[in-house]
Amino acid sequence: MIEQFLIQYYQQFTDIEVSLHLLTRKEIWDRLENNKIDLAIMYLPDDSIKNWKPYKSKKIAEESLVFLSHNPSLKKRKKIHFKDTLDQKWVTYPDEYYLHQFINEAYKNQMVDRPVSAAQFTSPFELLRFAEATDLSTALPTSFFEAHNLGVTAHAVQFDPAIQFELAFVFRKEKEAIPRIDNFFREFDQYLAEKDYLTRIKEQNRQII
Repeated sequence: MIEQFLIQYYQQFTDIEVSLHLLTRKEIWDRLENNKIDLAIMYLPDDSIKNWKPYKSKKIAEESLVFLSHNPSLKKRKKIHFKDTLDQKWVTYPDEYYLHQFINEAYKNQMVDRPVSAAQFTSPFELLRFAEATDLSTALPTSFFEAHNLGVTAHAVQFDPAIQFELAFVFRKEKEAIPRIDNFFREFDQYLAEKDYLTRIKEQNRQII
């Protein structure tokens, strides 16, 4: 969805330069701290940063995780308790990744053993492909699944209670006063006012398997 917005934005404002990078969280924070990027797009909350005073965030969308399994008993279910997701191994993000740590914390808070990982990948595309090929379970952001579920045979159900977080822009406070950033945010708000985040995601649904 961000890519589609940037295409539209550039077509309106061809004098700007767009540079989009895929970074680790450490790289994101280092570049924000050193003023090497204007905006970061990341999941929140982030407890790894203790001093939020120089920064602000702007919500893009509410997010949640969806549980994927090939267990046929889930075909007609909409929700699943944490303890019922442990009957088989998972394919997960690496240990140091935000969503892996976020999932483990959610299981800890429910006083349930954390999932056992049989394989780890950094990309949700890889997680989904591997889970489909091996019948392992996994958990992915709902928006990603809504955008890439064509041809997927796994059953998708929400966690009960839900595992929720936020997708947001993060930036240094002084950036708001810069005209190009102010204009970017105004155009982005208008973009989502016309169609919300999840609607745009669903419209882009495509097969990746």
